[in-house]
Amino acid sequence: MRFLSLAARPDVVSWLVLLAAFLPGRLSAQTSKPCSRATRFAQCYVLRDSITLFQDLKTPIVRIAAVEVSTRGEIIVADPSEAHVKVFRSNGSLLRVLGRKGEGPGEFFQPSGLRLTKAGQLHVLDPRVRRVSVFDAQYKFLRTIRLPDDIGFVTAMAVDSLGQYYLAGIGSDGIALVRADSTGRLLKKYLMGSRGTRDPDKMWRVLLYVFLATAERSVYLVSAVQDSLYVLDTATETISAIPIPAKELAARPAPPKAFERQSFATWADSFFRPEAVFSSEGEIVIPVVRGNLFEGAKSVLAALDGNTWHTLAGAPPILAASHGRLVAVLNPDPDRIVIGIFRKRP
Repeated sequence: MRFLSLAARPDVVSWLVLLAAFLPGRLSAQTSKPCSRATRFAQCYVLRDSITLFQDLKTPIVRIAAVEVSTRGEIIVADPSEAHVKVFRSNGSLLRVLGRKGEGPGEFFQPSGLRLTKAGQLHVLDPRVRRVSVFDAQYKFLRTIRLPDDIGFVTAMAVDSLGQYYLAGIGSDGIALVRADSTGRLLKKYLMGSRGTRDPDKMWRVLLYVFLATAERSVYLVSAVQDSLYVLDTATETISAIPIPAKELAARPAPPKAFERQSFATWADSFFRPEAVFSSEGEIVIPVVRGNLFEGAKSVLAALDGNTWHTLAGAPPILAASHGRLVAVLNPDPDRIVIGIFRKRP
């Protein structure tokens, strides 16, 4: 059984970046006191709950591509290998399974992205069939949204307070971000630039995934092959880039000369790269990862205080940030997945 904690390379988690206290479109110098001078994750965050997710032979958890937590404390897991979405109660018992493999209403091919709105609607991204399935707060299927054709392969989705979609993907002209209305109609296309500072050969192209988060009037984007956080101010439609100052990002060895599965896997697991971005109550969390979760990958959390970054060692693998909580994996055993819920210390 393969456990994936993130969408692109979800079996690897090692570095995490936390950008604290954003104002819309720009940074604020305010930070919470427990994190401002902390050097360890445990000094800033405390474990509030641990939950073992139910599994059996009929409903195993094969891969985790995305996680969300509802206001009721339900844990929602997108499992692309099983082609469905699992909803667990706050005690870890299975509440229900959404969808099955197929292309009909409410069915999935490879669900890989989840977003909950303030109204409780669940939006499920299924990029292989270029659509989003929408469920109500009781997980009843509502409708299907077709993705616009003006973007390449979609790797990430976010939904703002107006019900508009922000979709990130890879097109022929580089990394793109588009805004669509609630029906999927294209409203605006933003070009985020080329593939970045790295050699755009086949090896890097395989790793090219883009991740999105929204907060107030800002959209945040990171790419696995770039070293910056991109911030879109939705009011002014201006984009700025903030370097992610994790020194590990600079140590990227050249890829193998020939594309061979084993040599590629060894190379890809040998260096750090951004693998997701989450937002929750003014915080932006970016996992910067290396290696295999089953082989004891290290975790560090870095916090931005104004223009100063702070690193927090000993962070667990973060799967989501929701309602002021960090959701993490507490053990790397795919046959007994334990989820931890962390909150900032008062």
